[in-house]
Amino acid sequence: MSRESKAMQDDDTANPGMLAVLDGEALWNRKVGATGRSCADCHSDAAQSMRGVATRYPAFDISSGRPIDLEERINLERTERQKAPPLRYESDDLLALSAYVARQSRGQPIAPPLDERLAPFAAAGRDFFNKRQGQLNLSCALCHDDNWGKAARRQHRAARASDRLSALPA
Repeated sequence: MSRESKAMQDDDTANPGMLAVLDGEALWNRKVGATGRSCADCHSDAAQSMRGVATRYPAFDISSGRPIDLEERINLERTERQKAPPLRYESDDLLALSAYVARQSRGQPIAPPLDERLAPFAAAGRDFFNKRQGQLNLSCALCHDDNWGKAARRQHRAARASDRLSALPA
């Protein structure tokens, strides 16, 4: 990322993602469903009750017998506790609400629980990441392990563009 893009992300007043967080806060306080309750009615102030919550996903869900992510937890809370329809996956509302909840964990390390029930799912994910497949017999690991921490294409494209600009006559 460019220095300017990083600065924009760090400045809440300039970061366009914060618009989703503001929308999420409104959704947090909106009463919905047959119970007529909002998220805030049960969880109160998200800054306190949701602090660190987003860092603990994926988590094992006993009722489904599998791991779930933060968005799935939000929808479970909506359907079970608020008696409201689930939000469509990748919808603006679900993204906004999950961004708002995740905002309360800002700066905390991601620390999914050490839960043995997650182990088979983690192993399956690791196997898939390392599995060679397709016409070129490649795996995700072939590129991502060797290039971890690099932004190869973005860095090169930006460098080429700046080289072209500096080569233009003044």
